[in-house]
Amino acid sequence: MKWTIVLIAALALGAAACGGGNTKSDRVLHMKGFDTTESAMRLQVRVILTDSAAPALCRSIQGLSAEDTVKVIDASPDEIGPTSTPFPAQTAVPGQTASPGDKLRVGNMLMEECSRILNGE
Repeated sequence: MKWTIVLIAALALGAAACGGGNTKSDRVLHMKGFDTTESAMRLQVRVILTDSAAPALCRSIQGLSAEDTVKVIDASPDEIGPTSTPFPAQTAVPGQTASPGDKLRVGNMLMEECSRILNGE
């Protein structure tokens, strides 16, 4: 499924914005293969959730913890090939593994954005 592939790419690839975001608290997230800022990642999650499959994805993680949300995404059967392109505002970091804390932060972002969708906001 397209949304799963893109979401896994967001969590598995990752990138840091070149030079930072709009606020002092816009910290860099270290993901698998890339760095990005929190604001850039949140925007990326919102773009991913514009897909028509977003409500189904959001219902599938509804009520889960951030840890379990990350596990659901990690367990997806869809795979990302080596030709996957990072979103803009990502800096490729070949060989980097994702920080567990940063993966949880992205899981929280996904849950927050899905809550907005499911509540009609």
